[in-house]
Order: sequence, then C-alpha cells, then structure tokens
Amino acid sequence: NNEIKKNKDIVMQAVRLNGLTLEFADESLKKDKVIVMAAIRSDGNALEFAHESFKKDKATVLQAVSQYASALEHAPLFHDDKEVVLRAVSSGGWGVEFASPRLKADELVALHAVLTSPISLEHLERKYQLDRETVLLAVSHHGIVWSRIDDRFKQDKEIVTATINNAWYMYDEINESFKRDGTLLRLALQNKFETDDTVAKYQRIFSLLTPLQLLDLKIDEIELDESRRRDREYMLLMIEKSVANFSDADKSLTEDRSFQLAAAERSLWSISYMDDAAKLDKEIALKAITDSSFAYEHIEDSLIAGKQDVLDFVRANGLVLEYLDSSLQKDPEVVFAAISQNGRAVEYADSALKYNRDMALRAITENGRALEFVGEVLQDDKALVLLAVTQSGGALKFASERLKQDKAVVIQALQQDREAYQFVGLSLLADNDLLEARLHCYRHACDDLQR
Repeated sequence: NNEIKKNKDIVMQAVRLNGLTLEFADESLKKDKVIVMAAIRSDGNALEFAHESFKKDKATVLQAVSQYASALEHAPLFHDDKEVVLRAVSSGGWGVEFASPRLKADELVALHAVLTSPISLEHLERKYQLDRETVLLAVSHHGIVWSRIDDRFKQDKEIVTATINNAWYMYDEINESFKRDGTLLRLALQNKFETDDTVAKYQRIFSLLTPLQLLDLKIDEIELDESRRRDREYMLLMIEKSVANFSDADKSLTEDRSFQLAAAERSLWSISYMDDAAKLDKEIALKAITDSSFAYEHIEDSLIAGKQDVLDFVRANGLVLEYLDSSLQKDPEVVFAAISQNGRAVEYADSALKYNRDMALRAITENGRALEFVGEVLQDDKALVLLAVTQSGGALKFASERLKQDKAVVIQALQQDREAYQFVGLSLLADNDLLEARLHCYRHACDDLQR
C-alpha cells in the first residue's frame, strides 16, 4: 500500500523494529534523515536502502559501520578511508572484506580485524595469512579459524596448542602426530569439562588404549561423567557455556525450582528446556529477563496480565521497553521505570518523552550514552551533555555541533575517555590545550596497542 509506505509514523515504527524495512519505504522517506538514522541504528545495513546522499556522508557511514561492519559494502566512497575502515573492523573484523587493497595491507587495520573477528584473516592481504604471529593471534582468539589457516601452520605445535586451548572441539581435526601427545588431549578435556577429577578419570581410561585406538578417539563423542550430571555448580557452569547442557543435567536438578532459577539467570534460553510449570513461573521469567531483554518475547502471555506485570519486567531489565506496545512506550510511569534500570532504554520511548528534560536527565544519570537517544534540543543542553560525558567520554559523539566545540565539555570528555578526541569539533582541533590532550591520548593508545 503506497499510502502506508509514505506514512512517516508507520515507517518509523517499522525501521525501529527492523532497520532493513527501509527498503520498502517510499523514496521520499529514504531521503529523510530522521527515518534513515533510526533505520541505521536498528541495523547498519539499512544504509543499502538509503538515498545515495547518505552513502556519501561520512558521519552517516560511520554510524552505520559502528552498528554493523558489513555496512561498509554500501559506501564504496569510503572503502579507502582509514578512519571509516578502522571503525568498521572495530565493530566486526569481517568488514575488512570491503576495504580497499591498500587498507587490507595496513598493519593497524589487520590487527583490529583479527582481534575483533579472527575469521577475517581470510580477507586480509596474503602476507598476513602467512605471518605466524598473526595466525597465532587469530587461533588464540577463535580456534575455529583452524580450518582457514595455511597447512604449514597446522604442523606448528604452539599454534595447535593455542587452537585446542581456545576450542577443544578442534582436537578431532589436528594432525595424528599431535594426537599422540597426551598433553594436548588433557588440554582438550580440561576445556571441555573444566574439572580435574573428570579429566583424571578419562586420562586413566585413555591410558589403557592402544596408539591406534587413541588416534581413532573422537573427543566430541566423550560424554559427561554421571556424577557430574548431579553436581549443581558444575552443571550451572556448563549451562553458562552452552544452554544445551541443561538437558545433560540429572532430573533431580532439572526439576528443582532453585536450580531452574539459577539456570535462567545464567542463560535466558534455558527456559526453553524446562518443564511447563517452570515456563509459567514469573520469578524464573524475571531471572531470564535480567540476562537479556530479548527473553520478553518468549514469556508466556499469562505472566503479563496487567500494567503492574509490565512494570515488574522493565524494572528487571529496562530494555524490555523495546518489545512493549506503543501505548506503553508513551506511558511516563513505564518509561521512567525502564530508564531508571537502563538509561539506554530511552531509545524505545515515544518521541514526545525523548524531549522531556526530566526523562532525559534520569536516563543520562543512569547511563551517559543515553544522550544518543534523547531529543536533539536536549543534545544541545550543556548541563545534560556535561553529565553524559562525565560518565562516558564517548557520549561526546552525540552532543550538538555547538557543544562539540565547547572547550569545557570536550576536556571533560577527554578526561573520561581518551578516544573521545575523534568527536571534537573542528574549531578546537588547533587549540593548544586540546592538541596536547590529543598527543597524550595518542601516546597512551600506542602503549595499549603495544601491550
């Protein structure tokens, strides 16, 4: 329906829920900065469907790649812009796939890409794929990279050890010569079970195997020790690692309400493995909500019978506000409760409440980064911006252009976060005090990078 596609309020609601719905908006709204920025905040890849002018605007592109690295693909003008590419790979290393050949060869870009997403190694210049230290760094952060590294490194014991230490399940993929090394088998077991007594038990069993039987061993098929299935603390630790481990716990635990409460607190998805009685237990639901607001979508309707139930859930996790009906997002009591728990929940409040100074003050007091989501006029309120940058220097990014050039605001931001200098207004870049502050930040950044 063309009328719906042209309706700004409807499109705004749609892009807030899913930025990619910008694709279906009327062309006039794809030129609307408020709509486009809301879509990009929801999903950086919405940049693909924005008007071409936004793809040539550096500030918009920086926002998009900060939210989703692969948004860089849709801004070819900036594929060779080091600041934009660094922001993208700091968000997700895979963004380096869309960088220019010059920047794929850049050492700083490569380092950030591998640290953020080790699998980005395959998109870097060949010299990094053949650099031992880079490969070692990659497998140390994410063992699954093993399948992508050059075969020469699969004979390197230090790289094999780093891989197993990070991803025990890769033990089945290593060269047979390393499987004869009992230390690697023990390391894999320690990372799988995390308890010395279980490891010791299997070590005794494996000592009875012949070399050929040892080579045929599949560590992924080794099951949990029965006594461990009844160990409450151990099983909670395993659930924290992977919610599927809830099913491995003994029935005496999975039917115990105190265990269910603890499991829900460790992982929201554990509710899906529980019995029907647990799924209808409000206290268990609230524990899951504390772990992630996303759990709200999976809460039984009967647990949300009225406004008081809604208040209970937003007080447990303010970001639940995102999933509420628009009428509740306009309710001052509900919104105030949500932002009191998490200031960033103001993002999901009705636009009228975003311009309410008392609401903004409450949100920013709880979280300085909430400045991003308050009304534009409040981003030009010096008292509010000072409060925000005192807590989070990076909040300077969301201040008005006027306040980005206010020396008091900028110095306060830099004192809190040395990285905030990238948001300083142009008129201050030549200021001696600010230049000294930037140099100080740069020295510290270099020291951190070396470490």
